[in-house]
Amino acid sequence: MTASCDESFIASTYYESMRDNFEGYAWEIDPANPDSSAINRDKAAQLQRLKDEFEKLDPEQGNRPKLGQLFKIELALVWLIPDVALQARFWTIEDRFQRVVPKSVVQSYRNTLAAQPPGPVPNAVLRQRARNLLDTIHANYLINLAREQLIRRLMFILTAVAVLVLIVCLTIIAVEEAPTLRAIVTVMLIGMSGAMISIIQRLQKATSRDAMVDDGIFELIGLRIGWVSVLLSVAIGGVFALFIYVLIAADILDQVLPKMSEGGSSGTGASSPPNGSHGLGVDSFWADAMYRALGLRDQSDLFKLFVFAFASGFAERFVPDIINKLTKDVLPGPQSPNGSPGGSNTAGSGVRMNFDWDSATAPDEGATMAKDAAGDDTLPNLDEPDAPSEDSAPDTPAR
Repeated sequence: MTASCDESFIASTYYESMRDNFEGYAWEIDPANPDSSAINRDKAAQLQRLKDEFEKLDPEQGNRPKLGQLFKIELALVWLIPDVALQARFWTIEDRFQRVVPKSVVQSYRNTLAAQPPGPVPNAVLRQRARNLLDTIHANYLINLAREQLIRRLMFILTAVAVLVLIVCLTIIAVEEAPTLRAIVTVMLIGMSGAMISIIQRLQKATSRDAMVDDGIFELIGLRIGWVSVLLSVAIGGVFALFIYVLIAADILDQVLPKMSEGGSSGTGASSPPNGSHGLGVDSFWADAMYRALGLRDQSDLFKLFVFAFASGFAERFVPDIINKLTKDVLPGPQSPNGSPGGSNTAGSGVRMNFDWDSATAPDEGATMAKDAAGDDTLPNLDEPDAPSEDSAPDTPAR
């Protein structure tokens, strides 16, 4: 199978860096070893075969070398380095190893050297050590290249899904005459947009770290089959946004979240802006018809709904934490000392969750909802899976 365009470009650059590796190879006959002349002729023949194989991969001749082919030649050259040049060659390999691989791997290597007995290292051991370092460097190159290609693949899938979702939603909005359905589709579209942006940020963050910090192959497996999670995450973002609206319509959340108008979806609301305010007629601004269709009080509540719809898709734990809070407040629990069910917090027509806009923290809750919405601390990422709290439900698919 031919190499991809990206791999060919990288391999061509790597090829040019290896050109001088075949120069300066000279062996002398050792008077103390009668077989040194035959050994040197055998090494010279091996070097010539490697050089011929290397020249067949020359990009200037129209060839497209693969990194694996160049790595194989580079490893074989370690056995052919003359003893007089071995120390200098090993130093360059060790220096590249320390710059390329993660710090944890470098520390493990240093710990291994510290455990070795003091004294000069035999040339045979030095050659094997150089090959081991090159093996790790090559694996790092290949795994990171594969990781970048898989992230690009996921970006392409996400873009295709975004375009498809946008076309479907805009078609429904344009064709459907019911303003309520159009408004609900808009809310779900905003939630899915938040999920998509969250996934994009996490993929961008993944490119900034070495794939071999943990288990590179395990990360490649996750990225290869991760497109299923991408599709599910986008869909879940829309469902969460719709769920936020259902909580508002049910009058379960108050203070922070927008409130339903007294007249329901058919009423104009007591705090509706007067006709002609801000130089616009009430029906001339798209938000006017939309907040009425959703039964909200005014335009500001509509935009609050948009904010929370976006946050529900962007922050993975935002809606699950609300559900956990509702579960503890509504479902019957152990009897409290005063005889009422533990955790019950019902009053009036519905359950009141007194969120504060500045801290966005539910009473008696240790988790901070504002950080979820902002994506500062609990933003799900590809590096570390979310750590569920004691009362949290199973995590939704990663975004």
